[in-house]
Amino acid sequence: MQRKINFEMSDFMEKTSNKVLNKYFTLTYKKVHYNLFHTLLFLFFILIFFSYSSKNEVNPILDTKSLKNFSNSWLLEYSNHKKTITLPFNDKEIVSNRILLQKKLPQINFDNNYLFFRSMQSYINIYVDDVLVYTYKPENSLFRKIPGSTWVLVPLKEEFSNKKLTIEKESKYKNFYGTMDEIYLGTKASIISYLIKNSFGGFITSFLMLIIGLLCIMISIFIKKMLSNRKIYFLGIFSILCSFWSLGELRILQLFIGNVNFVSHFAFLSLNMGHLAFLMFIYTFDFYSRDKIFKSIILASFTSFILINILHIFNIMDYFQSLVLTHLAILSSVVYICIKYGLFFFRKNIGKHINQLHFHMLIFFVIALSDLFKFYIFKTIKLGGGIRLGLCYFIFSMAILSFKQLSQAFSEKLELSLLKKIAFTDSLTKLNNRSAFEEKRKELELNEQIQEISIISADMNNLKLINDNLGHQEGDKALEEVSKLLYSYFKDYGCLYRLGGDEFIIICNNNLSLQVGNIFKELNNEIKYNIKLGRFKPYIAYGHVLFKSGDSFDEILLEADNQMYLCKERMKNRERLDYIFTN
Repeated sequence: MQRKINFEMSDFMEKTSNKVLNKYFTLTYKKVHYNLFHTLLFLFFILIFFSYSSKNEVNPILDTKSLKNFSNSWLLEYSNHKKTITLPFNDKEIVSNRILLQKKLPQINFDNNYLFFRSMQSYINIYVDDVLVYTYKPENSLFRKIPGSTWVLVPLKEEFSNKKLTIEKESKYKNFYGTMDEIYLGTKASIISYLIKNSFGGFITSFLMLIIGLLCIMISIFIKKMLSNRKIYFLGIFSILCSFWSLGELRILQLFIGNVNFVSHFAFLSLNMGHLAFLMFIYTFDFYSRDKIFKSIILASFTSFILINILHIFNIMDYFQSLVLTHLAILSSVVYICIKYGLFFFRKNIGKHINQLHFHMLIFFVIALSDLFKFYIFKTIKLGGGIRLGLCYFIFSMAILSFKQLSQAFSEKLELSLLKKIAFTDSLTKLNNRSAFEEKRKELELNEQIQEISIISADMNNLKLINDNLGHQEGDKALEEVSKLLYSYFKDYGCLYRLGGDEFIIICNNNLSLQVGNIFKELNNEIKYNIKLGRFKPYIAYGHVLFKSGDSFDEILLEADNQMYLCKERMKNRERLDYIFTN
């Protein structure tokens, strides 16, 4: 009996071959983006590591009581000018980078033994009766080129009571020339209570973003083998970086880490890297993944990130001075996203998920831009409250949207997997069927890395005699028993396929030339003694051939069939002789 094999390529392979070049370039471009993103993410952590490793003054550890406002009636001196002010103070007309604040200290006791205020991008010297008692001026090194925003905490001794207190503030940037926050007196406990109270909302939103980010990354890793989903992964990275930036802006990390300079760099680097993660997340949507202009914006943002760090390292422009570049990069991507969506929104329906994405982005953009507007137009020295809430809203909304898409994709994947299993499984023997064999065959023909593997053609003897003499039910039983034996013997060596009737193909993972004879000898012995079907034994005849890349699969199958038929003939002759001698 000559086996017929279907040699035509499926419609799927024809469509794939027509688009192979287009898919190749698309996948290559995506890999470049993803690899570059991970390279910059690695650079981000390297920069953070060196920033943290740099020497710095560590502020005293804070504990947790009442705080007294010490902001009234300060004498302000700058450029031969003097006036009495109440803090907080923000005078845009002051053009001197150095100001002096003077006031008489009260009686110092255990209830007010610390002076406390926030310094923004300034160097601080504090004097008591012209004697220097505190200084904050980080030395200029590779990762210590900006003063940063810091909580200044100065211990006061009882002997300072009723003496003149002078705060010398030297601002590095023009935005902070005529600014000074409120000043407080109190204990460590009262100071930490104040910080917790004022930073609680920001800390909670930062913590939520961190938790969402970690969950997204853990889920993306967990489902990676079952379902590739970069959307969840990049949303997780973006969420964690936003949490880092938010915590850095709060400066609450200073309480736990102490390293002021590290906290400042931490916030700036997280903002830059967070923008890249945001773009990579948006890029995972089909609406943007095929957009050449958006790809250019991503590459430009990668370049900007590298350029900003080079400028900082070589002391050309530090992180704070380059903040405008970061904001411009973010703004350019926001403007393009709005323009693109606006054009397509009026042209045609672009899908529910894309509309939801842009709706939530629009809310986030409005909140963030209002904060940036206040920062640049009104010279607000504190930034982050509105943006922090907007980020938390956007991330939470995107997490819900992404998990809905993931759930839908997972259900479709399971359904397709089940349908494929049904389509590729033989209903009687539960082995792979002819359709599965054809798919495997195409895979082998396209693989150029195959050295030598065994292809075995197997056929069950006496099936027609069993059907004719014992009935088709017994014939089916024999097929099931033989299939189980074949599977048990070859499951560790490769894949087993039933092509129909009593015909099987075994595609092995390796060369089984030395083992195949002994395997079938043991298998047929087990059939002889364990399968009871009267005098009819469903022995297995086989043909074994080696296949390697470049061989014609048709010729290999034909050769395997020929060897199997020779084996079948020998086995039948042996059965006849055994029958004659035993009777």
